[in-house]
Amino acid sequence: EENAAEIKAEQKRRKQEARIRSWIEGAFGRGKRGYGLDLIKTRTKPTSETYVAAVFFAMNIVLALKTYFFALWRSGLVSWGRLYKAIGAILRDLWHSTGIPEAQAGCTVCQAPARAS
Repeated sequence: EENAAEIKAEQKRRKQEARIRSWIEGAFGRGKRGYGLDLIKTRTKPTSETYVAAVFFAMNIVLALKTYFFALWRSGLVSWGRLYKAIGAILRDLWHSTGIPEAQAGCTVCQAPARAS
């Protein structure tokens, strides 16, 4: 009986470790497929490490925004249409603030002039 309890505890521990490992491997898979982690073309180790860190930073930002916007929608405070417009406005403002000449002259995506800073 004591051995059976140890076996059961070991199985539970392995199952928990497998769950964690699966979650981590899934994150790397998303990074490869969606963010180009498998296409790194940098030549030096520091540059490659910076690239990987930037990709994981972007993945975390996307996850945080998804969580935030889903919570807003779920609370009933904001509809999908309003969220869509708000996200579009944020992205437009980011694009216009980049300093890229095309963004300063006007956005081909939104057909609106850049906002004055």
